[in-house]
Amino acid sequence: MKGQRDKVETHGRASVGAGFVPAHKTPWKSQGELRRFWALAKPYGGEGFVYETLHSRFGKKKLHEIARHQFLELMKHLDSQEIRCRCEEHHGHASCAQYRKIKWLKKEIGWNDRQLALYIRKYAHVDAMRFMTTPKARGIIAGMSKIMKDDGGSDACL
Repeated sequence: MKGQRDKVETHGRASVGAGFVPAHKTPWKSQGELRRFWALAKPYGGEGFVYETLHSRFGKKKLHEIARHQFLELMKHLDSQEIRCRCEEHHGHASCAQYRKIKWLKKEIGWNDRQLALYIRKYAHVDAMRFMTTPKARGIIAGMSKIMKDDGGSDACL
């Protein structure tokens, strides 16, 4: 019949189109996402923190039990977490006071997390704030202080 799509038989079920993949067969997370997820979780205690958060936020015990949108929400939660102070473990990274100062300046300027991440990536040449060294954090703080002083936060867009 004209206007109807060809039906393809797959595993006893009819599906539309030759490239159709059932929803239960599609992977809800890629290997790259999983690597990034565990890298984000490592500073917070790794598996213990992840499974505590998983249980408290979604009532699930295993990572594969949550839906993709919940997984992405969990990644966003880990990414936006305040860096916990482990002053004896800085090993060349920025101090807790520097992280707090950057967060405070971000709020004063009126930037969102994305704008701050872009600024840090552009000027500190690191992918995330937690990877900044002390001198790079000092430079970011100086630059953000100058932006706040000069513009008063009016030029918040990057």
